Amino acid sequence: MAPQSNYQITPAAFGGGIRASEIPGTRWLADLTLPAVPKGGWHTEAVEAFLAKVRSPANRVIMGHLGRCGIGGTLSGTVTCSGAAQGALTTTLSGAGLPVAGDMLTLTTSSGAQWVMVTDVQPASGGATVNFSPPLRDVVAEGSVVAYRDTTTKWIVLNMPVMVEYGPATNPGVSLRLLEVWN
Repeated sequence: MAPQSNYQITPAAFGGGIRASEIPGTRWLADLTLPAVPKGGWHTEAVEAFLAKVRSPANRVIMGHLGRCGIGGTLSGTVTCSGAAQGALTTTLSGAGLPVAGDMLTLTTSSGAQWVMVTDVQPASGGATVNFSPPLRDVVAEGSVVAYRDTTTKWIVLNMPVMVEYGPATNPGVSLRLLEVWN
């Protein structure tokens, strides 16, 4: 899983120059590979049901970060944010404990929740200043509550259709590319 920037590249008509612009609206991209397994191995029925559920881009699946199931730091209780502007990569958290680099947080922006990964932490009196990625899509209000446990986001499957062959003894492997959606 990694953030995928929303950018536009415009080549110059003459001279070979290139102009690149990053637009707020970075989305998370996930690659998920399920290996070929014998029937009855690692809950194949549940996996097949999952694949049937996400069979088209109109369907959504809610999941957390596959490599970050829980918080690595010591955050506890109610954690609030000092606020941040659109495009920001830093904010100050108030509450008990500290996050660590790699922790996932959900910040509440004016257009909805946004998932960010902590990249650096500087302890401060009563909290911490955190750097995160990707940049904020919208403004975060001062005093908004930050979610740090069981953070989730919505996804769609990009490489469609997902086909599962039903053989007598083995399910073939399947690779999925999932993109974060906001609606």
